[in-house]
Amino acid sequence: MVAHIWYPALEPQEDLPASLSSNIIEGILRGEMGYDGLIMTDALDMDAIDTAYSYSEAVVRAIKAGVDLVIAAHISPQSQIQAIQAVVKAVEEGRIPEDRINQSVQRILAAKARYHILDWMPVASNQSTSDIKLDQHERLVNDLFEAGITVALDSQHFIPLSTDKSIAVVYPASQPRIMRECSGYDPAIHWVGVSQSPQDEEISWAKDAAIRADIVIVFTQNAEDDPRQQTLVNSLPSEKTVAVALWSPYDWTVYPQVAGYVVTYSPLPFALPAVCKVLFGKLPARGKLSIAIPGFPS
Repeated sequence: MVAHIWYPALEPQEDLPASLSSNIIEGILRGEMGYDGLIMTDALDMDAIDTAYSYSEAVVRAIKAGVDLVIAAHISPQSQIQAIQAVVKAVEEGRIPEDRINQSVQRILAAKARYHILDWMPVASNQSTSDIKLDQHERLVNDLFEAGITVALDSQHFIPLSTDKSIAVVYPASQPRIMRECSGYDPAIHWVGVSQSPQDEEISWAKDAAIRADIVIVFTQNAEDDPRQQTLVNSLPSEKTVAVALWSPYDWTVYPQVAGYVVTYSPLPFALPAVCKVLFGKLPARGKLSIAIPGFPS
């Protein structure tokens, strides 16, 4: 998977991401490194792409650069049809050589043959759950989320949380499952639900709850991009506050004084029971920070 990252030393065209760069895909990955497997983009509807190109143009550029598979997360069927038509037109007009398409088709078919996908048969609807092994997939996803929860900082040794101490939890009210999952471990928790971008009155509620609590847990989601979340966390007593970042692990950079910092890497429902288990000591924290955060205590 090729990222939407511009490498000035490798791509002279300003701001052209690796996912659309033939210099990187064909020149380095295929040429210098000799890689002949499948190459796919990261999602082409991410901001790094869709703020500069239409979806159709991004697809054409990626395929022309040497990509075999293009990925999108939230693209309508109509937009996908338009992108396919744009690729066909680009081949007909010579923008994309037909041989470029043939190379990708050969790699895709070879991969399908290797995994017996060419022998695919439709799944019978009355046995789809067992054939697809949904139960095993769900267990695997749960295991992955539980393994990824990271206690990156715990300067006051608050985690696992002790029910002998009074606990206040400030959380986005749009995520009620946080309350459902964590309340079973301590029914005495004082809950404060706030907006995604909390207003002054909501921040006041959180401050009042924090004053009366021994430990404060505050959940954030991409706080690095939300000044109101930053104000919320920085209004709480830092010496007894543990922040839980539900998405970006960089949230700590906007509230670096907190006593504890936990990262889930995702706000998806599977993350919530996992982080509650770790907070209350029902599971060990096995995750490691996946990135280096500037200034983060070693």
